[in-house]
Amino acid sequence: MRILRGIVRRIDRLGEKMVDENNIEWEKCIFYIELIGFSKRTPHEKLPENLVGKIVKVYRWCTFDWHYRTNVYATLTAEETERVLKGELDLTTR
Repeated sequence: MRILRGIVRRIDRLGEKMVDENNIEWEKCIFYIELIGFSKRTPHEKLPENLVGKIVKVYRWCTFDWHYRTNVYATLTAEETERVLKGELDLTTR
């Protein structure tokens, strides 16, 4: 399975919040991820030239302080990867 990865360049908090069954508050955020290649599990896969360095928007729920770190590696889901490869750079997964 091919999975893209990149570097989190920016995170915008959207202000939408929810509380889970453990009474933990989560906030919806937009992650701006700069694509750098495929995950280490597929070392022979090459990112198409037209996607190198592109920024994709991914919507995720965050709660812990380490969720909000920038300039760290982030791995996209299989669904997000397929959408990027189809040309949908503004990802909205919920």
